[in-house]
Amino acid sequence: MPSIDRWVVRQALDRLVHRIGAGVKPFTDCREPLGTSLNDERFLEYLIAELSSNELAAGAMCFEITETAAIANLGNVVYFMRELKARGCHFALDDFGTSVLVHVL
Repeated sequence: MPSIDRWVVRQALDRLVHRIGAGVKPFTDCREPLGTSLNDERFLEYLIAELSSNELAAGAMCFEITETAAIANLGNVVYFMRELKARGCHFALDDFGTSVLVHVL
């Protein structure tokens, strides 16, 4: 699954770079990596390398993480977020509160 996430990230970065090169106002592109990718150290290394090789404004890339993935892999997700936040990425929490309701019911 991380190979799919790599392809998605590469496509998103290519589009962002193309839009910026074409003079289009920068925007934030939000992508949701799969939970398995959040535990893959090589995926994080790939993201860091890709972000470093492209000249994007801070905040141009946003990663959406589901609450379920965050809770299940809290240590890895915190590390993932810190590393990418230091490189100008933003984060959104998806499905916030839904897993709590499911567990309660």
